Amino acid sequence: MGYVDWSREQLLERLEMLENGWRVERELRRRLEALEQPSDWSGDADLVELEAQRELQAAADAVVPAFGEVCTIALVSEIGVRKVAVRAADEARHSAVRELVGATTAMHALPPRIRAALDERQAQWFEGEPQLVCGSLPEERRRELAARLGLRATIVAPLCSGGRVIGLLRVAVADPSRRLAAADLPLVEAVAREVAALIERGRLNRQAEKGIRARDEVLAIVSHDIRTPLCTIRMASDLLARWADRKQQGHKELDAIQRAVTSIEHVIRVLQDTALIDHGRFTIAADLEDMRVLLDEAVRVLRPHAEARGQRLSLEVRERLPPVPLDRERVLQVVTNLLANAVKFTGRDGQIRVAARVEGQNVVVSISDEGIGIGHADLPHVFDRYWKGREKNIPGTGLGLYIARSIVEAHGGRIWAESTVARGSTFSFSLPAAVPAAARPAAEEARQAGSR
Repeated sequence: MGYVDWSREQLLERLEMLENGWRVERELRRRLEALEQPSDWSGDADLVELEAQRELQAAADAVVPAFGEVCTIALVSEIGVRKVAVRAADEARHSAVRELVGATTAMHALPPRIRAALDERQAQWFEGEPQLVCGSLPEERRRELAARLGLRATIVAPLCSGGRVIGLLRVAVADPSRRLAAADLPLVEAVAREVAALIERGRLNRQAEKGIRARDEVLAIVSHDIRTPLCTIRMASDLLARWADRKQQGHKELDAIQRAVTSIEHVIRVLQDTALIDHGRFTIAADLEDMRVLLDEAVRVLRPHAEARGQRLSLEVRERLPPVPLDRERVLQVVTNLLANAVKFTGRDGQIRVAARVEGQNVVVSISDEGIGIGHADLPHVFDRYWKGREKNIPGTGLGLYIARSIVEAHGGRIWAESTVARGSTFSFSLPAAVPAAARPAAEEARQAGSR
């Protein structure tokens, strides 16, 4: 096995370059993780594209001067190579590189070594001629710019994702005191992989954002254009119901129409709530409420549905509950959703219990059933969007629990689930109770003491 005969200075330079490489990789990974976090997207496609270009420019900025004095990042498509980021160690080289690289170059016009890197999907190292040309420049001007750069060595690395080449990373040095050798190929390839992941994640984010925009446009149409005829149908069915009362016929058909209208209105509201949550515009209007009264109303509404399935539905509140600041309509939405799920997944003769208790400064509500249960692997995902478990044929949007979690968290509470397969599930949520009037001065005094 051969070895490289490096001097002490060269070895120290290699170690410094490795350290720089690790730093650059950490920075790129940080940016990649940041892209994976949800963002408040404005819906402006130009801003989305601008943000992607900024991320790639930041990647080029991280490479210089850690690896070399010049770095370019380009995207590859069927029509050619398009420059998206340029970075040089000084302004003179920066302007020269920008002119050399150009905007877009057809594939057939690429220099041979760059084309080889793309075709072979393997990083290339070479000395001398920089081969940075990416654009149509007169030969005389190209040579003038290349001479001004004075690049001695270049590494060209393809950016690959999903088995295809999506871009090109180029790193070059000019200073005689800096080295860029074939031994550095693995390090540059590692950086190229991180840059490729950054590009791919940005592409997926932009696709998702376009999907959200398309969904919102459809939702706007649905909300406006479907609600109007639904309102007409509901009013007409109410008029027909009066006629049916006089004629003593048609009640079954009218009930079916009104149930269908209610179901469609529910789906529209669920989709609207989801859009508000996704855009961070979901709000609540809280007043002091009696949780027992709210639970009693929900149980009265759902009891006929439970009894129609031979189920027993009970409410158990064994202590006096303090008032809770809450949005009554929204919390009622949470409770009825949890109760409707319990009825849906509990078999005939099963029992469903609704309970409330005080725990510390919170009121905790629990809905327990004797249904089919949820597997251990699925429990962490029950509040995810569109989650419907393994029973894909069960009707519903899969958004109810996602919205319930958002409502509870908007109140400063939390929601969770416990379950055993074939034995049933318990869904619970807690909301902060109002501070009793007698306790407010003491609480305020303690707060002020803590701030002194």
